[in-house]
Amino acid sequence: MDESRLTKNVPSTRQRDLRLRIGLWAMIAVLSAIAIESMNTQRMVRPRLNLLLALVAGVIVIGVVSIAYVLAFQHGLEKLKHEMSFVLTDRALIRKWKGHSNVQIGLADISAVYLQGSRLVVESSTLGRQIAIPQEIEGFQDSS
Repeated sequence: MDESRLTKNVPSTRQRDLRLRIGLWAMIAVLSAIAIESMNTQRMVRPRLNLLLALVAGVIVIGVVSIAYVLAFQHGLEKLKHEMSFVLTDRALIRKWKGHSNVQIGLADISAVYLQGSRLVVESSTLGRQIAIPQEIEGFQDSS
């Protein structure tokens, strides 16, 4: 019985997360600079500059909130994926997922195996069950 788990974190996703976090902190730094600048300048001297700074600050706030939501969503997906494991026996393919019932497809019941995006999908002919194996699984490239 060979059990395969998802690898912890693919380097490409780590680099993307790092870039997003750096961008997030850069936006916060620029927003802070805008806030300090707007406090130091007289409001009536440069009204167009104040309007421009307010617009830029608004765009930055929307960007910061959006990036924070994207990072939180990606972190949640990663956490869910890492609670999953796959077991290939001489009789069946089993997906184990913490908090969910196991999905089992007998090797004799497999009707289709195909790539869908970055996942290998295994379908059963009898119950209409399917197991999607993500690319991040250990040994994915070796088996496909």
